[in-house]
Amino acid sequence: MGRPRSFDEADVLQRAMDCFWTRGYEASSLDDLCGAMGISRSSFYQCFGNKHDLLLATLDRYGDETMERMWATFAAGRSFRDSLAAFLDMAVADAGAPSSGPDGMQGRGCYLGNCAAELAAVDEEAAARLDRTFTRIADAFAQQIRAAQDRGEIPAERDPVALARLLMAGLQGLRLVAKTRPDRAVLADIANGLLQAVRQH
Repeated sequence: MGRPRSFDEADVLQRAMDCFWTRGYEASSLDDLCGAMGISRSSFYQCFGNKHDLLLATLDRYGDETMERMWATFAAGRSFRDSLAAFLDMAVADAGAPSSGPDGMQGRGCYLGNCAAELAAVDEEAAARLDRTFTRIADAFAQQIRAAQDRGEIPAERDPVALARLLMAGLQGLRLVAKTRPDRAVLADIANGLLQAVRQH
């Protein structure tokens, strides 16, 4: 029987994600990861296999956490617009969190977006994980839009799938802007534009 782990797997996985998020996948060495995670190389290999397996695990974790936050936000009994505003506000805060860049502190952007920009064209497994999460988010938006239409909050003639895709694209655009210009006023303007798009006839 192996020795019990002396660390919390969820905690070290979060630390690994933060390392990838700040440095990028290729630039994160095994020493960087072990240092950030606070574990030895032997524990790393035993628990996570290799660097690429660790990346996939962080993508799964981020996707699951995003969906949990999204469902919790929309289950709070508010209108669709208020729920969307709260979710976008969380996205602004998350993407605008400081990260040390080449020119000093900057926003860290979206973990999914960062990984997509770096890996989607060269890593089929990572691309599949990213696509799955993007699809889950868009599907969740569409489901909530249909429910809002049933409540009369969104015009019935709006296509819920098309609107969900617009929100998905806007959300990623907001996070991309946050990476280079984490100005709360600028990001709030983008979020407000998305909220207005929901109400357009």
